[in-house]
Amino acid sequence: MDPSMSLGTRPNSPIAEIRRYREERSVTDVMAKGLHLLPAGIAFLVPVSFLITYGIAVWEQHVKPFLPYVSSTGTMAPESYVFSLLVNITAYLLGICVYLRYLYVKKFARFRNPRGVWLNKFALWIGIAACLGLDLVANFQVSAFSIPHYIGAFLCFIGGTIYFYLQTAVSYKMMEVIEMPHLHVLRTWLSVLSFLLIVVVVACGVAAKMMFPGKGSEERQWLPKDRGYIPHILSAAGEWFLVLAHGALLLTFLPSFSCITIKAPVVVIEGITESYSEPIHIISAGNPYR
Repeated sequence: MDPSMSLGTRPNSPIAEIRRYREERSVTDVMAKGLHLLPAGIAFLVPVSFLITYGIAVWEQHVKPFLPYVSSTGTMAPESYVFSLLVNITAYLLGICVYLRYLYVKKFARFRNPRGVWLNKFALWIGIAACLGLDLVANFQVSAFSIPHYIGAFLCFIGGTIYFYLQTAVSYKMMEVIEMPHLHVLRTWLSVLSFLLIVVVVACGVAAKMMFPGKGSEERQWLPKDRGYIPHILSAAGEWFLVLAHGALLLTFLPSFSCITIKAPVVVIEGITESYSEPIHIISAGNPYR
């Protein structure tokens, strides 16, 4: 390297890094926007994932085509591998969505007492528990590990419904600031619908299981002549509609997420960063200064 070059003109110097960051910062900020695509993407990914595994399960004749349970479409190989992969990705993205919603409510909600702050934190943990439940459903097939699968389904569906109820409650506190009133009304109706669907899924599912004499793989091959067929169909239909209701509730986050921007992380290096007017931001993992 030419010793005559000043510190600011050397291509790998900290000052040059800061200059490049200032030039690229606008691009970084643009890439950090558009977070409304997160709930939209999840709401699209969930039904598409289940439809893919449903198609494979029907093709392999592992389930009957007419209204199997959602989890029955991901029990046998090869559809179980696709089911686990896609649902695990969904659970991870949902966890990010839940945390961003928590930060959004924390920033804008006008709680008149500390209970509102506690309610927002409680909603965060319920949402994370629902994501964990979805992870259990994805990785513990009902035919092989029924207990962790049912625990996961409980956390996912019931915990998810409670989470959206809590979001409905906190959105009421935000109507004066930023949330639109019609979103609160929509969340209320969808939350009530989710609760009713859970009642249908559980009640009809228990009734069908008590009436159906089959065990194991036979439970995935319900026929109209079988005892308990009608409550089985009602329970399975309720489960599919519950998935759609939760997806619709997730879509109500679109307006709020469109206002969120994530900034690039900041790295503060003692003795170096303090010498300049602006901290060094991470731009690329390939350079130790970034």
